[in-house]
Amino acid sequence: MTGGEGRMARVRRGAALLLLIAGAGGCSGEPDRPPIRPACSADDCLPAPGSGVPGAGGAPGGGGGSGGGVEGEEVTVTGAILQYTEDQFLQPTTFTGPGELEAFETSGARFAGTFADGTFTLPEVPAGASLWLLARPSSAALHFPTWTFLEARDDIQVTAPLLQRAVVEEIMSTLTVPGVPLQGTAQVVLRVLNANQTPVEGVTVAAPAAQLIIYGAQGTWSETEVSTDTTGLVVLGNVAASPVPGNELDVILSGAGSGSFALRVANDTATFVHIIVR
Repeated sequence: MTGGEGRMARVRRGAALLLLIAGAGGCSGEPDRPPIRPACSADDCLPAPGSGVPGAGGAPGGGGGSGGGVEGEEVTVTGAILQYTEDQFLQPTTFTGPGELEAFETSGARFAGTFADGTFTLPEVPAGASLWLLARPSSAALHFPTWTFLEARDDIQVTAPLLQRAVVEEIMSTLTVPGVPLQGTAQVVLRVLNANQTPVEGVTVAAPAAQLIIYGAQGTWSETEVSTDTTGLVVLGNVAASPVPGNELDVILSGAGSGSFALRVANDTATFVHIIVR
């Protein structure tokens, strides 16, 4: 099994475009990094005019790279906890409450950490490991425990997002047939970006395990649209999922960006990532 095949967020070729994590090089064969990036960095979230979207590498276009520990060593990953409280996912604020972190490697290895006062610490993680990170607030009444993807490095700070339940409820309430987040299912928010980290219009998303596929639509939301608008936003609602540590959700893109990938989902949680296409 190759390194790319062993990643939880595995990558497959698309018909026209190849999905890449920002900063990954080369277009032949399977890229060695998944096409997934954290929703934003600790310092800058989309849209920040002219800046791009910093990724796990801490700079525009950075999705990892050299530095951050020697392979085989352990590092402590630190970062910020940000909460999303509006439905365009543009203006996160610091979440100051306490909570716990769980991170899962492809091998099934589990790592634990904590957060409080807006920052988190995840100790004793293999340097360079690709992890699905679950931030679980001590009180989940207002926020979904939320997954994101990161690469374990100690030379930069990354962000763990939390999605407010009311935001997903608001999105579903605007549909032609209003819906609600169902207990025992997962909710997923994707933003599709190009290699320049600009939102991509015209991408169609398919996810057979999702009951709802909801596209951003000129400042509101629609389940009758068939592709992304200029925000690149998609919500996959009420996704069939298993309990934590969860399972893979297969997602297929077509149209202005094509390819397929897998996300981590679990019941009664949310997942929030950016997807890079080119």
